[in-house]
Amino acid sequence: MSNSYQSRWRELVRAGHVNLLRRIRRWGSQPMIRDENSAEHSFLVATHAVALANLLGTQGVKLDFGALVASALLHDTEESITGDVPKYMKADMLLDSSNHSVASKAFSQVAAQLNIAGSQDVQDWLEDWFRRHKDLEEVEGMVIALCDLSASQSVICEEVALGNQFSAQVLQKDCQYYLKKFVRELDDLREDRKGQEAHKNWILAAGIISLMAEALLVPSNGDTNRLHQGEGNGKRD
Repeated sequence: MSNSYQSRWRELVRAGHVNLLRRIRRWGSQPMIRDENSAEHSFLVATHAVALANLLGTQGVKLDFGALVASALLHDTEESITGDVPKYMKADMLLDSSNHSVASKAFSQVAAQLNIAGSQDVQDWLEDWFRRHKDLEEVEGMVIALCDLSASQSVICEEVALGNQFSAQVLQKDCQYYLKKFVRELDDLREDRKGQEAHKNWILAAGIISLMAEALLVPSNGDTNRLHQGEGNGKRD
């Protein structure tokens, strides 16, 4: 094998951008009892994605399990360069899928390190894969979008349990807002694709994912402090 492969592998292991995710603190605008970094968040997103993927599979939905898990683990990889980015700002960063968006440029740098083969085809595939799995029009993208929110919900619930009423209520309000927005966007896409045979698999998946999102909007008995209804203020993801 070429020495260049070994060199790129050593660079990734020793000083790869992805390593920095362990140092990127989330929820920077709020006082938290327990800090969370982006690597921990990505692991939680992947865990939730595995659970949802298994559910979808039992219901006849077809998806790429390997791509889903990889997407979950790498969905915020660009933040190793940009730092933690609030959701409302990230939406502006990803307004288009061109190579000129901030997120795409950052991921291009990350992809270059993941591409230890040094192949342009691999580089192009990684960058295209990154953009596709940020898109709700892909089944895997829908799963990642919901699990991104559910992972945040898990942290908020933990903060409530630890006694952080101030930040938890503010962040929960935002999380509920983005969950509602997510359900509305899915409903609009489902309406547009209704009856289209080519989108049968996506429509089936969207229906199930929408129901799972709505489950997070309903407070469980005796747990009303953990799930506050309301509109978000656009300060956090």
